[in-house]
Amino acid sequence: MRILKDEYGCDTVTLHRRLLDLVGLPAGSRSLDVGTGTGWMAVVLGEGDIDVVAVDLELRMLMRARDCWEHIAGEHSRSLKLVQADAMQLPFRTGSFDAVFSFDTLHHVPDCPCAVFEMLRVCKPTGVFVAADLNPKGLRAVEEVMARYGETHFDNGCRVETVAHILEQRHLRFERHELDFVTAYIMRPVDQERTMQ
Repeated sequence: MRILKDEYGCDTVTLHRRLLDLVGLPAGSRSLDVGTGTGWMAVVLGEGDIDVVAVDLELRMLMRARDCWEHIAGEHSRSLKLVQADAMQLPFRTGSFDAVFSFDTLHHVPDCPCAVFEMLRVCKPTGVFVAADLNPKGLRAVEEVMARYGETHFDNGCRVETVAHILEQRHLRFERHELDFVTAYIMRPVDQERTMQ
């Protein structure tokens, strides 16, 4: 994150805050952060007086998210619950959350459509679904930084346009927002069924 900010001008925390501002969740909302990673989306949600359930497949990432929350979110934030879970099989009841967020996650999941439908399933019909992922500019920056350190960036080939196509195939209406290094799709409450039929 530091290199992306210093060398590319990509401040991921600012991107998270801009995303939350676009969504405009009321205080006390219950939100799900899918693929929380280091936990910054969860922290920003907590700063917004929102209860957070953060999931990640990897236990070590959940521990990093917990540390980030404890050091930054502080006493002014709402509650955080960490759950080790697969985005393609979320262990929550249908319609459990007022908002479901995915930030920089979907291109890591083996089955992107499955993960999108699972996130839609656990979002209340009156809730907000938010999927934000790296656009070509962001993906290029991340891959350049990781290549410097001999690391690979697991990528299933799911691009921001793929996410739009998944939603369009189900005739789901969404807003598209370009936030510099990421593209965000926001689905607000509408009279439409959000299930796989």
